[in-house]
Amino acid sequence: MRRPWLIFGILLTCGMIAFSVSADWSTQSWLDLADYAVSVIAIIGVFIYALDRDVAGAAFWRIFRWVLVGVAAAQAFVHAVEVAKRHGYSTGGTVALVLMAAVLLGWIFVLQWVAMTRLAKDQ
Repeated sequence: MRRPWLIFGILLTCGMIAFSVSADWSTQSWLDLADYAVSVIAIIGVFIYALDRDVAGAAFWRIFRWVLVGVAAAQAFVHAVEVAKRHGYSTGGTVALVLMAAVLLGWIFVLQWVAMTRLAKDQ
């Protein structure tokens, strides 16, 4: 068992539960729902890696990690731009907000990428 990865998976799960309970589902866009779906699958991947399970499907994880990064990056970018517009940020302020979102959220996606890359290796 990989304890740090298990803790990471538990923290991700807590975040998803908190979002699921507190979100106003009627205001979610298709991109929000797509990100929710890929995040759940990515969390499952983190748990599989954390628990050191041998699973078939290296090709799935090899492709899915790109889907996760694409959807998550698009959703983070869109939300950062929407927030910047709502608050009347300048172009420079919008760019700064997008970069800040990338820095704050990027490490989460990198760790999920690492777990899925290790699952993508043929057994």
